[in-house]
Amino acid sequence: MLLRSTNKYDPAVSAPYLKTEPRPARKHKSKVTKYRAGKSKPWKAIKGPGRVTKFPGGFKHSWPVGLTNPNGAYCYRRALLQCLIHLPAVYNYLGSIPHQSDCERRISACVVCGLQTLVNKYWNEKGRISFPREAVAILDKAIRIRGHGSAMFPDAETNNQGDPHDLFMFLHDQLERNEFKWSTHLDRLFSVYRSYAWECEDCGGPNQGNDPVSVYIPIPLAGSQGSGHDLDDHIEKWFYGEENRTCNVPNCNGTTVGTPKEREIDYWITQSPEVLCINLQRQAYNHVTGVTSKIHDEVPYPEVLDLSEYTEDESELRYRLYGVVAHRGKGADEGHYIASVRKHKAGFATISDESLINYATTSRLLKPGHSKQNFDTALLFYLKI
Repeated sequence: MLLRSTNKYDPAVSAPYLKTEPRPARKHKSKVTKYRAGKSKPWKAIKGPGRVTKFPGGFKHSWPVGLTNPNGAYCYRRALLQCLIHLPAVYNYLGSIPHQSDCERRISACVVCGLQTLVNKYWNEKGRISFPREAVAILDKAIRIRGHGSAMFPDAETNNQGDPHDLFMFLHDQLERNEFKWSTHLDRLFSVYRSYAWECEDCGGPNQGNDPVSVYIPIPLAGSQGSGHDLDDHIEKWFYGEENRTCNVPNCNGTTVGTPKEREIDYWITQSPEVLCINLQRQAYNHVTGVTSKIHDEVPYPEVLDLSEYTEDESELRYRLYGVVAHRGKGADEGHYIASVRKHKAGFATISDESLINYATTSRLLKPGHSKQNFDTALLFYLKI
């Protein structure tokens, strides 16, 4: 059994006030330095105990803002950023870490600084039409610099269309690298902890342990095309399934050491994240032809996701849908990505780069689309209730 963190600085418990005081002016100010030093403002994070399920008050505006796509290929970045920006827990997390005021890098060379600035200005600045363009361009530059040679995110330095999940993992990695060693902020925000158990059919001995920590739930669609499975069906497979394992019981006569056999494994959650990311993996690789194709199967998903049956003691664990990244096209490296999000106060919106359409119901959150065209869901972001 994994021990849960009791760190009082958990983003779901408290969020200290983040001071973003400007640095001393350099002799030769670049546009980036001027933008940061002249426009830095205090962060409006939520203070006090309690789960972060809503944004703090006092925002300059509460409606979504489009983000420019300068080369036409960064739609995957814009869609992911819109989902993260519209998650109250992510906003509060970025406001709880004192990174930007202590960072020695220029803002255009630090992904964390760039992300903090974009999210802060997105909600707390009004009246300047150019601010989203400037802030997101600075973040793009930081991604290019910090992503140099990254195997995790190979499209960091290119102007090609990439995978939003790769970008999500890269951003998580950058945040993790810049956290204090003792901090559990990011861990509590995204990490899913699982334990497993199975009984050996040969000796009857119990086998149990802890699974590697994951920051998302993978839903591979390859092999289940045309099954009609919904999200609940696919998630069940992540907790109950058959895997090749070797029995760890000493002197087990039925298992040769190093020779795994297929076992029925049960998993359960021992620590749940505030934000649950689900990745619908739509790529299928044909080993004969060497061609990768996209799976277009529709996977229905609920607005409220109940994972209570998968917890260690079957305690209540529910999540509400806040953001969806969806794609239209034959493959992940072509076509177009959009985001459907839950708005700050009420209602929903579909955002395609700079354009957005408002909705009063969850229709486009549960079935993303734009310009009378339906899109295939790629990423889901749920917030713990």
